[in-house]
Amino acid sequence: MLGGFFKADSGSKGGGVIVLITSLLLSFVVWSLMKLSYSYNSVYHYKVELETALPQRVFNSLSDGAVTIKGSSTGFNIIRHKIGTKRNSNVLSLKSAPENLTQDLEQPDRFFILAPNLYDALNEALRCSMNIDEVVNDTLFFNFPKTFNKKVPVSLLAKFIYKEQYMAYGKPLLRPDSVEIHGEQSKVKHIDSVATESIVRTALTSDAQGVVKLAKMDGLSYSADEIYYMQRGGRFVEQSMEVPVMTLNVPAGIRLITSPAVVKVTVRLPYAAKEVLDQADFALSVDYEQIIASPSGKAIVQVARMPKGVLNIKVEPMLLDNIAVSR
Repeated sequence: MLGGFFKADSGSKGGGVIVLITSLLLSFVVWSLMKLSYSYNSVYHYKVELETALPQRVFNSLSDGAVTIKGSSTGFNIIRHKIGTKRNSNVLSLKSAPENLTQDLEQPDRFFILAPNLYDALNEALRCSMNIDEVVNDTLFFNFPKTFNKKVPVSLLAKFIYKEQYMAYGKPLLRPDSVEIHGEQSKVKHIDSVATESIVRTALTSDAQGVVKLAKMDGLSYSADEIYYMQRGGRFVEQSMEVPVMTLNVPAGIRLITSPAVVKVTVRLPYAAKEVLDQADFALSVDYEQIIASPSGKAIVQVARMPKGVLNIKVEPMLLDNIAVSR
């Protein structure tokens, strides 16, 4: 009985110690949170991404060094800032008038500004996280290379999926279909087109239209940030017919026989189309020179003529056997 008593008493003491430690830890956490919520004076370091409007130069640049600020903020913000400094992620995006920048005469692409001249912009950017006491009198340097312009076409990254018995009518209309790109020559010269952000439209039964943004590329700006697109579409009907195949560029004294001599043509037209087509509306051909150049002696049927308004054409077979005989 006595042994049992001591065991129970030992367990009771152990439980009391756990409760005490837990209480101390909670008290420390609460005390720490209270302390971190107080305001303290500290020194802060930020790199500056400056946006300006220097004529014929890039619009923004990251400072070589950091601006030093003396001010007060909460313990939370101070700790977050110190972590950001280690990760090199403390960057402020600011704007400044071109007249505040001075050009380096020895390096024409290099400009500098006195940090105190950015006081108002810094105060606006940081007003929610700190009170600024002083911006240390230092100089920030930036590189603003000259920009080059180039007009390139817009490439629409889109997928238009129509319901059964419906289809797209031709290629999409883009407005504008080309844009001016601006940037450093080393970047601009390699760009041949500008793509849009990807879009997918499904279960379509009629025209699809909208506005889509252009995909951004580092160091480049565009004369337009978005474009309007229009993809015509709707219901279609099919018509089929037999059409003879003509032969082209056959030398004198040679007769070219295609097999088969007549192929099946299936076309799709807008549902509202009223005309009924026949073989006279089409001209199909094979080229003797293509046959001679082909290792297999076969030729692909070319559509030389078809009516306006045809949305899609299918030729069966598309690849023909050929026999050349002397006359």
